[in-house]
Amino acid sequence: VVVGSGARIIRSRVCNYHLGEGAIVEGVTALECRRRSTFGNGVGVATMNECGGRTVKIYDRLSAQAAYLMAVYRHRPQTMAALEKMVDDYAEARASQTGSVGKGSRIVGARFIREVRIGDNVTVDGCSILENGTVCDGAHIGVDVKAYDFIAAENARIDNGSIVERCFVGESCRLDKAFTAAESLFFANSHCENGEAASIFAGPYTVSHHKSSLLIAGMFSFFNAGSGSNQSNHLFKSGAVHQAVHLRGCKFASGAYIMSPALEGAFTMIMGHHSFHHDTSAFPYSYLVEKEGRSVLMPGANLTSYGAVRDIEKWPARDRRTIRRDVINFEEYNPYITSGMLRAVDTLHAIAEEDPDAPTYVHQKAIIRAAALKRGIGLYNRFIVAALGAMLDRGESAERYDGSGRWLDIAGQYITKREVEAILDAIDHGELASPEEVDNRFRVFSVHYDDYAHSWAEGIYASLLGRVPTAAEIGDAIEAGRNAREAMRRTTDADRERDADGQPDADECDDGEPDGDEAPVVGEGREPAGQRDGEETRPAAPSPAVPGLEAGDGRDSGGDHGRGGEDAFEGEGEPLAGVGVDPVDQARGRRVRLRVCGLPPVEPVGGRDSDGGQVEHDGGGPERRGATRLARARAARDAGLELLQRRQRRDLVRLGHAPSLRQRRRPGLRSEE
Repeated sequence: VVVGSGARIIRSRVCNYHLGEGAIVEGVTALECRRRSTFGNGVGVATMNECGGRTVKIYDRLSAQAAYLMAVYRHRPQTMAALEKMVDDYAEARASQTGSVGKGSRIVGARFIREVRIGDNVTVDGCSILENGTVCDGAHIGVDVKAYDFIAAENARIDNGSIVERCFVGESCRLDKAFTAAESLFFANSHCENGEAASIFAGPYTVSHHKSSLLIAGMFSFFNAGSGSNQSNHLFKSGAVHQAVHLRGCKFASGAYIMSPALEGAFTMIMGHHSFHHDTSAFPYSYLVEKEGRSVLMPGANLTSYGAVRDIEKWPARDRRTIRRDVINFEEYNPYITSGMLRAVDTLHAIAEEDPDAPTYVHQKAIIRAAALKRGIGLYNRFIVAALGAMLDRGESAERYDGSGRWLDIAGQYITKREVEAILDAIDHGELASPEEVDNRFRVFSVHYDDYAHSWAEGIYASLLGRVPTAAEIGDAIEAGRNAREAMRRTTDADRERDADGQPDADECDDGEPDGDEAPVVGEGREPAGQRDGEETRPAAPSPAVPGLEAGDGRDSGGDHGRGGEDAFEGEGEPLAGVGVDPVDQARGRRVRLRVCGLPPVEPVGGRDSDGGQVEHDGGGPERRGATRLARARAARDAGLELLQRRQRRDLVRLGHAPSLRQRRRPGLRSEE
C-alpha cells in the first residue's frame, strides 16, 4: 500500500492500492486489488441486442459517437476490428496489479471494493460491492450500490441501492432509487430511477423515473419513458434477437407497449399498445396512438404541441457536463430533421395518390387517416420554411464546408453521412489509430456545424429556385422562416395555455375522448385558437411566401425515397429484421421532382394544396360541419372494424379454430380471395 501526503486509512483493510493526496478510506471492509486488472476497460457490453450482435467494448473515455460506430456499423468487419483493437490497446495500457484512489477522494462505510480504479474527488459512501470497474473524477457511488464490470464517467452518480452489471454510465448520468441495469450504455445527462434497463443504448438525455418501466433491447436518445412503459424483444421463437430504435425525442405515454422489431421517427409521442412491428421513421414529430387494437399515426401532430418545444428548450439548460466528451447538437432546425420532412411530404403525397378518396391508408403497419395525412403535409411544409430560414441565417458559405447530401443523427450529433463514411474509411486505413483521434474528427465537424448546415440549406433553396439564390432572395427566405417560426410558436403557446386552463386538446387521443359515433376523427385538426363551436370558421393563414417555393416547374428526376428504417438507423442495409419496405414507398411521379446533392425527390415547400399547414375546415354552418365530421368518423370506424374483423378471421384460420373462407362463407365477411 502506498499512502500519499495527507491520506488516511481508518478502520479499513487495504491491499495493493495507491492512495492519492488527501484521500480518506474509513470503515471499509476490503479495498483490494487481488489480480492484474484493466478496471472495467475492454469489457464487452451486449447493447441493443441481448444476444450480443452489437457488442460495444467500453473504456473510461468512451464517447457516444464512438459507441454508436461500434454498435451500428457491424457490417464493416474491418472497421470493427480496428476499433476493437484500439480499445484493447487502451485497456492494456491501463492494466495494473495495483489499484488507485485519486487525490481528495473519500471512501466511507463501504463493504467490498475489488479491482476498482477511483479517480480524483470521488465519493464512495456505503456501497455494498464494486468489482472490476473505474470510477472517474467527481463521480458519486452511494448507499447499497452493487456494480460489476462497469465504468462510471466524470460526475456520474449511482445511488440508493442501484444495481449495475456490465454497463457504462456516462458523464453526469444518474442511476438512482434501486434502478437495475445490465448490458447497457448510458450517455450524457441520462437519468434513470426505480425501473429496469437491459441491453439498451441510452443516448444523451434518456430518462425513466418509474418503478414499473422497462427499457430493453433498443436505442434511445432525448427520450422519456412514462410509467408502465414496456417492450418485448422475445417472441418465443428464435430467442431474444429483436431490437427497436426510438429516434431522438421520442416519448412513451403511461402504459405504452411496443413489440420489437419496431422503429419510430424523431420526436414521436407513443400511446397505447403496438404489436404489429411498425416503422414510422419517415414521419418525424408525429403521434402514434392505439385505436381499436391498431397503430394509428398522425404525421406532424407533435409540431403543434408545447411539450416538444419545452423539451427542446430544457435540454441545453440541464446540461451538467464539464468534460463534454459526447458531442451534442441541440438545434431545433437542422438538416437531419428537415430532410426527413422533405421526404415525409413526398411520401404522404405518394400514399394519397394510391386512392385519393380513401378514408384511411396503411403505411408500414400504421394506419393514417386521410384528414391526418393532409394536415401532416401542411405542418411539415411550414416547418420546412421555418428551418430553411433558420439555417440560412446561421453560418456562412464556404467550399470547404460542404453540407450537401444526407445527414445522420449519431447519438446526439448531427453530421453528414459523407463525413461519417470518411471517418470509417480513415479507421480502416489506419489514419485514425486511437479513440481520441476518432473523437477529435467528430468534434472538428461540430465546430463548423453551422457552416455545414448553411451549405445544405442553400443547396436545397438553389434546387427549388433552379439557380443560385441572390443575397436578396436569401434574405427573403430568412424573413419567411422567421415569420413561420413565430406562427408555429403562437400555435404551441396556445397549446400551453389550453393545457394550463385544463381545456381538452383535440390532438390528444386519451381517456377524455368521447365514445361512440361522436368520437372525433383521429388526426382531425384542432379548431384555430380562440374559436368556439358554432362560430364562423375563418380561413387558415397561408404559409410564408418564399421565392421559388410556391409552385413546381414540372421537372422529374425520379429516384427512390421513403426508405424508413434505412434513413433513420444508419449503417446497415436491413437494420431491423422484420421491418420491410412497403411498395407504397417506391418512387411515384408527381408534379415536381427535385434531386439536390444526392437527396431524394421532394415536394415543393409551401405547395398550394397544403393550405398553409392548417386543416381545411368544412364549409357551411356549424350543423353542416358537424354532420360532415360525423360521417367521416363513421366511415373511418367502419373501415377499421372491417380490417380488424378480417385480420381476426385470418388468425382463427391459421390456428385451426375456424374453417377457411374458401370452405365456408360467413355473412358480413368479404372474401379474401
